[in-house]
Amino acid sequence: MHKSLHGIGSIFLMLVALCVFLFATTASFARNVGVPTGFVYDPHSFGLHGGVHALPRTSDLLPANTLPHTNVVSSSNWAGFYAGTGSGSGFKQVMGNWYTPCTSGRVDRNHLDAQWVGIGGIYGSQRLLQVGTALLTDGRFHLFYELFPNPPIISNQSFSCANAFTAEVDYNFYSKGINKNHISIKNLSTGFTLERTIADSKFQPDMQSAEWIDERPSCSNGLTDLANFHYVGWTNTLARGNTNSANLAGIRSFVNNAIVMQDKNQHVLAKPDGLNVNNTFKDRWYSAGSDGSC
Repeated sequence: MHKSLHGIGSIFLMLVALCVFLFATTASFARNVGVPTGFVYDPHSFGLHGGVHALPRTSDLLPANTLPHTNVVSSSNWAGFYAGTGSGSGFKQVMGNWYTPCTSGRVDRNHLDAQWVGIGGIYGSQRLLQVGTALLTDGRFHLFYELFPNPPIISNQSFSCANAFTAEVDYNFYSKGINKNHISIKNLSTGFTLERTIADSKFQPDMQSAEWIDERPSCSNGLTDLANFHYVGWTNTLARGNTNSANLAGIRSFVNNAIVMQDKNQHVLAKPDGLNVNNTFKDRWYSAGSDGSC
């Protein structure tokens, strides 16, 4: 009996130690990025999974009205466009507008999607500063931001489909004497706004790319399947280079890359129609995929 109580006591102490460790880890992350009230952690993540891979210019995956200087790459979980070549001064601001799409079919822990704008994530350290909307298992869209590879921070506040959003990410945003990461997203349909600043000293994205992305999230086991979002129309797709004289300019002003989402069997899950003259585009859903494992 004494040995049993001793064993129970040891297990209890181990559980207490584990709780203290988890609390300390969460508190440390909160101190670094400033987790606000009303936000939660989520087991899904929104970083690039497995890199991007160039597709031949003759590929039938090439969007019909892609401009001559647009490259085409494949990704296992991103569709859309990114600007940048991996060299030069990079980017310090990106912005874009979209409507949360109305989905068909299954929405569960293995059938999700997200829309976001961001800086970084492809080249170098792959550190990514991003903000956007994520369709979660409750069937509603939640605002999120992520300082990847840190976990995403997702709002308890939720929205239905067909809400209009505008979002912006800035690096080296000057506020109250300090250069900061600045994250802003506004629901143009309701007026709800999320705005956060995090000191540059606490996070620096890789600045060699700017993105406008529809994504199937990742989890500890791999990737979700892609919820059927039909299409997402992107407008106001602007970026600013990382120089003092740079102005906001459309995707067409930069070397840009169309991203085709493919699963491990090379099935197309989503891809952009192409980049229009006014820097707008539509990402279209084609398949949920065959390799979801969340």
